[in-house]
Amino acid sequence: MTLEKLLLGAMLSLAASLATPVWAQGFPNKPIRLVVTFPPGGAPR
Repeated sequence: MTLEKLLLGAMLSLAASLATPVWAQGFPNKPIRLVVTFPPGGAPR
């Protein structure tokens, strides 16, 4: 049982070390327009 756990741990660590890093995308790459339906300074009813 311990040999199986050791082999499983070795395979998992090998798989984790071979995984390629994920780079963040440059999203959003342009300004975002927010549409707010309330008037400026006013309170919604």
